[in-house]
Amino acid sequence: MKSFTEFLEELNYIPESVEADILWKELVPASGKAKTPEGELLRMAGRCNYEICNNGGGNNRSEELNYLKKNSNLFTKYLKDKSSLSVVSTFLTQAVHSLNYSDLEYEIAVKSGEDLVQAVVAYIMPKHR
Repeated sequence: MKSFTEFLEELNYIPESVEADILWKELVPASGKAKTPEGELLRMAGRCNYEICNNGGGNNRSEELNYLKKNSNLFTKYLKDKSSLSVVSTFLTQAVHSLNYSDLEYEIAVKSGEDLVQAVVAYIMPKHR
């Protein structure tokens, strides 16, 4: 199974902390749903971030977005930018219909996706220790 770091290295992205890598290895299975709500939250955020960075938003991620929105009360306070979930959602929803976006829109979506993953990690870490 790939670790979160290996997963993100494919994107030429280095996680801001080793916590994301540790949690990914422990909570997210190689395939299928995670066994814990925390693992599933990380898996969904990671899938959205991967979709932005690796696929440019070409695949439908409505299931992941709906899960994150439904559980946003758990991690929103950890977001650096409170609009990150909205930016990710808008980008992925629009990109699946048309891959016509500017470099700036893409850059903002990438940063928001990273923020989303780090916020989920910040939510999970104290509970996981």
